[in-house]
Amino acid sequence: MRVIAGKYRRLLLKAPKGHNTRPSLDQVKEAIFSIIGDKVFDAKCLDLFAGSGALGIEALSRGASFVHFNDKSYESIKVIKENIAHCKIKEPYQITKMDYKRLLSTIDTKFDLVFLDPPYKEGVINEVITTLEKRNLLNEKAVIVCETDLKPPILNVKDYQIKEYYYGRVCLTILKRIE
Repeated sequence: MRVIAGKYRRLLLKAPKGHNTRPSLDQVKEAIFSIIGDKVFDAKCLDLFAGSGALGIEALSRGASFVHFNDKSYESIKVIKENIAHCKIKEPYQITKMDYKRLLSTIDTKFDLVFLDPPYKEGVINEVITTLEKRNLLNEKAVIVCETDLKPPILNVKDYQIKEYYYGRVCLTILKRIE
């Protein structure tokens, strides 16, 4: 696994040990950033189920102004810190080790870009998006990137343009707020 583009391009990243995380494939990561384009530049990002931190690190590499990395796993947090140190990241970031519900109930940052790559079996994407909306944690042109297995999430949202993309056994669902 590596950083694909930007100032940290080609740097290798570690993945947490075990089967509790599935790092995004390079092909999927490349697709995500191709789809969102310049929305990443100067963006405040939330990598909610961060795992290795690869999506947030890629965002910083491509010009994001801030990334909040969160995961509830000690092993994931350890790997995120190692990956950030390895890349010598100087941009502002924050790392928290919390359950996503607790984090979303305590933060007040407004985000431009949110990465949701929860464990496939949890089925929490609707709940997370609803909480982001209710707590007013999204800027008006926010983009939400959801990575799931082949079965896309059934979304109960309005005021978003929703597109689905398939890569092998992965479904990317991109939600862009309608302006």
